[in-house]
Amino acid sequence: MWILCALIPCLLLVGCGGKKPSKKSLPPIKRHSNVRSKSTGKGNTFAHIQAKLTDVPTLPLNAKPIARLCSSEPHMIMMGYSSTMTCNDIIAFYQYEMERFGWDFGAQFKASEYLLQFCKPDRNCTISIRPGSKNHEIVMFVGIKEGYTPQESTVDA
Repeated sequence: MWILCALIPCLLLVGCGGKKPSKKSLPPIKRHSNVRSKSTGKGNTFAHIQAKLTDVPTLPLNAKPIARLCSSEPHMIMMGYSSTMTCNDIIAFYQYEMERFGWDFGAQFKASEYLLQFCKPDRNCTISIRPGSKNHEIVMFVGIKEGYTPQESTVDA
């Protein structure tokens, strides 16, 4: 009798499961658009170019990459972004973040666009902020200083 009491609830639970959906009826998994790497048209992707800039704050808040403004050469990298931040906020972002990343402030210019210059012993970085009606373009140029030769390591072998 006790076996029958234990068996009846188990049979009821098995019947409540319903039909399992087939694998064909499951919707495909969608990736977010920012996960995919877009090609810059020169064999490089934003992710590859950005990976070369480990000591440069390349992407301020809400900025989106612009493919036509991105390229990578052996001694120079150019990255372009579009942002809805104000020009003053973009300037403040780069002044703070570049110093935090170990860059020395060189100069700032304002004409039809804003130019910020930073340097390290081996490289220069120029950031152009081009005002627009809604979005502003940010173009960053990072290159090795002309005539720079790395010093020999002083670390003992």
